[in-house]
Amino acid sequence: MTPPPPTPVQKNDNDQLKLLVIFHYILGGFSALGILFLGLHYFIMSSVFRNPHFLSEIEKTQNLRSLSHQLCFLIISSGCMFSWDSLR
Repeated sequence: MTPPPPTPVQKNDNDQLKLLVIFHYILGGFSALGILFLGLHYFIMSSVFRNPHFLSEIEKTQNLRSLSHQLCFLIISSGCMFSWDSLR
């Protein structure tokens, strides 16, 4: 016995669900790219601040470590904020 053909409303609902699944994966891909960008940004900035030749005019003491920790906190908090915003 074959199932009855779908009504136009059911066909429309199925098409919308397929689009929802596709856009869900696209948003997940963009979120993964955003996380990779934040990681790359952190790696570059930490390398710049730890390079003694780049910052020859500035004291290489606790100030740079403090700045590095502050940047790490800023990157993590901005990543959490953007990911929380995308979930809503």
